[in-house]
Amino acid sequence: MVAEARGFYEDLMAAVGKAWQAGVRDPAELVQRIRLPRYQNWLGYEQWLPLDVERAWAYYHMGW
Repeated sequence: MVAEARGFYEDLMAAVGKAWQAGVRDPAELVQRIRLPRYQNWLGYEQWLPLDVERAWAYYHMGW
């Protein structure tokens, strides 16, 4: 399970990073755009993905 969670966060950061590099900086737009179909069957995917996208946006926005 840890490896799967790590894969999720790596894929999430890659997707948000790619959108960020393409100039998408609005967190609401990122939430609408980012989908990780590989994980769509996970319990809570629809509920938690927007929050995870916002956290990833904050990482890029704050330059951590």
